[in-house]
Amino acid sequence: MRQSSLFSSVYDACKVFQAKTEMDLYPAMELKKRDLILLEVKLIRYFVKDDNGHYSHHQAQFELQSVSLLHSSDGYESNNSSNYDIRDLHI
Repeated sequence: MRQSSLFSSVYDACKVFQAKTEMDLYPAMELKKRDLILLEVKLIRYFVKDDNGHYSHHQAQFELQSVSLLHSSDGYESNNSSNYDIRDLHI
């Protein structure tokens, strides 16, 4: 079982998106609702056996590689509701 840890591959790409080695790190805890981010993920697809032991279907999962902050939502007030909010999602 993997040990849980705080995700630290978050980069500040507000001025310019470039190689990760050229961008400053951004504190993950400072990301907030309405920030515009770019996710880099690794798609992992694998086959699954059914009850008869045959590979009958496959599943996929995303493994998060990095997050780049493209635009910070500094002026957003959390009290304002919007049609774009997801009901019952608490961030």
